[in-house]
Amino acid sequence: MSEKGPVNFWGVTGINLLAWPGLGTLMAGRRISGGIQATMALIGGLLTLCLFIVLFNFAFHGMDSNAPIDPTVFLQQNKSLIIPGTIGFGMLVLAWCWAAVSCYQIARELKSEAAS
Repeated sequence: MSEKGPVNFWGVTGINLLAWPGLGTLMAGRRISGGIQATMALIGGLLTLCLFIVLFNFAFHGMDSNAPIDPTVFLQQNKSLIIPGTIGFGMLVLAWCWAAVSCYQIARELKSEAAS
C-alpha cells in the first residue's frame, strides 16, 4: 500500500470501477498494475470508438436510403474499423475486470492491516 496516507477503499473502488479502471489502483499505491490498467483502459476506450463510428455508418445508411443493407457488403466496407473496435472493447473489459480484482485485493490487504 501507499506510505503517503491511509487508503479510502470506497474512493478507490468507485474511481476504479465507475470512472477509469486503473486510476483507483494507482491511488492505492500500486504503480505498475495501476499504470498498466489505466493505459489499457485508455487505449481500449479509444479503439472502442471505432465501433461507434460503424454504428453511425449503419444509422446514416438507413436514413439515406430505403434499400435494405447487405450485411456482407457492410461488414466488408467497415472491417477496418470493426476489428480494432472489437480488440479495444476487449481491452477495456479486461482492464475493468483487472481493476475489480485489484479492488478485492486492496480490500483484503486493508482488512488484514486493520486486524493486526
